[in-house]
Amino acid sequence: MAAVGWQEAVGVIGLGQMGGGMARFLSGQVATFGYDVRPEAREALSRAGGRSCSSLEELAAASRVWVSSLPDGAAVRTACLGPRGLESLGRPGDILVELSTISPDEIREVAARLEARGMAVVDGSVTGGPEEAATGRMTVLAAGEPGLLGRVRPLLELLGEHVHLLGAVGEAKAVKLVNNVMSLGNVLVAAEAFTLGLKAGVPAERLYAILSTAGGRSDHFVRRFPRAIRGDLAPGFALALGVKDLRLALDFARQAGSPLPATAVMEELYAMACRAGRGEQDFVAILAQYREWAGMAPQADREA
Repeated sequence: MAAVGWQEAVGVIGLGQMGGGMARFLSGQVATFGYDVRPEAREALSRAGGRSCSSLEELAAASRVWVSSLPDGAAVRTACLGPRGLESLGRPGDILVELSTISPDEIREVAARLEARGMAVVDGSVTGGPEEAATGRMTVLAAGEPGLLGRVRPLLELLGEHVHLLGAVGEAKAVKLVNNVMSLGNVLVAAEAFTLGLKAGVPAERLYAILSTAGGRSDHFVRRFPRAIRGDLAPGFALALGVKDLRLALDFARQAGSPLPATAVMEELYAMACRAGRGEQDFVAILAQYREWAGMAPQADREA
C-alpha cells in the first residue's frame, strides 16, 4: 500500500470527510499541512495531530505539492482561480493533484490557467469512502502528462491501494462520473427492489441476508444496506452530493452525445429525496425514502 520514496511536504486543501481523512493519514507519513475555509475543520485536523493552516496563503508557502478535495466546481474555482487562489499564490514547479468530483471541462480550465503560470496539474479522482481515505486504501485515478504522473505516483500510492493512470487531463474526472452513475444507480435500484421485498412481508434482516449472497448484490449494497436497515444515515457520501454528480454526468453526456435516459430518472428520484429533507443524509437514505413512498411506517433515522 505505502509507497517508498515520497518525502516531500503535502498541502491538503479541503478538510471534509475525504480531504480530512487524507490529511490525517498523510500526517502520519510525511509533513502535511491542511487548510479549509471552516475553522472547525482546521481544528479537527489539529486535534488529530496534523498541521492546520489559517489561510491558503500559509499552506501554499509551506508546501509545493498540493492535494485538493473540495465539494464542487465553485469551491475548486475559488481555491484555484479566485483572487487569493493558487493561480496567484503558486510558484513555477508547484504541483496540484486535484481530486474533487467536478466536470472534465472544469479541470481542463484549472490546468490551463495554472500551467500558464508554470505550475503542473494532475487530473485526479478517488473512489472509496471516508474510512478508505483515512487509511490509505482508496482507488486513485490520475490523468495528465506522463512524466508528471511518474513524479507523483509515489504520493498516489501512499493515498490508495489501487492506482490507475489515464491519458489527457479530463479523463480521470470523466471516469469518476461514470463510476458515480453506476454506484448511485446500484443503490437506487437496490432500494426500490428491497422495498418491494419488505412490502411482501419479508423481514429486513432476512431479506438482506439472502440478497447479500445473491446475484443482484453490489459492493454498495453489501457495505451500506446494513446501516440503512438500522436507520443509521450518517453521511459517508451525502445524498445531495450524489445529485450534484448525476447532474454533472448528464451535462457531460449531452456534450459527448451519449444518451443517459435512466440517469435522468435517477437524478429526479434522488432530487425528490433531497427535497424531502434527506440531502445531508447518506445516499443510502434513498431506501428510507422508498419506504415512505410505499406507505410504510418510517424508521427512526439516526444521522449521527
